Amino acid sequence: MKSQLTVRPATLGDARLLYEWRQEASVRAASFQMGDIPWETHLEWFTRRMADLGPLLGARLYILMEDTMPVGQIRYERRGAGEAEVAGFSIDQRARGKGLGTWLVRQTMPMAREALGVSRLTALIKTDNPASEHVFRKAGFVAGAMRIKCDVPCLEWVADGSRQAPAGVRGYVMRWLHTANDAVQRLALRLIHRNRTYYYGIYFGTNH
Repeated sequence: MKSQLTVRPATLGDARLLYEWRQEASVRAASFQMGDIPWETHLEWFTRRMADLGPLLGARLYILMEDTMPVGQIRYERRGAGEAEVAGFSIDQRARGKGLGTWLVRQTMPMAREALGVSRLTALIKTDNPASEHVFRKAGFVAGAMRIKCDVPCLEWVADGSRQAPAGVRGYVMRWLHTANDAVQRLALRLIHRNRTYYYGIYFGTNH
């Protein structure tokens, strides 16, 4: 029998579930904050975040349900006028490999746009996380500018229906990097990361 997928808003009762997902090794590896987080710290953070989920405030946190079982989560946070970022996303390791991540992103994109009053959605994904890149690409996001977050190289993925090819030197380098093989990409990103002050104007969009 085919399982039924639904999405519901998160509640305070999801604090422990989200903590367990956050502490899972592969989720931590994909996160920009990879260290261990004490339960008390998480609970304090989650309580504050839940206070931001009101109708006039700037965040939405959704739980993916497979029948009656919670199997994933996605969090959107408003980032200025007309834009929100996917600030958290994960699928329970026991439920991976079934396309649930793509389904969750696609299902919640219009929900987040309407709830937060935005049109542009972004997601910062570490360059060594091809699984998440695959999910967001299939959901309709396109690769944008290279960024540095928490001292880590990442790509900004964008869904707004109006992306244009980047221009100038930055655009040339980005297009070359996106078509290079894996070994060349890894070498280039290491060099960029090591010399990011010099490359900032080319890669990381001071005029974006």
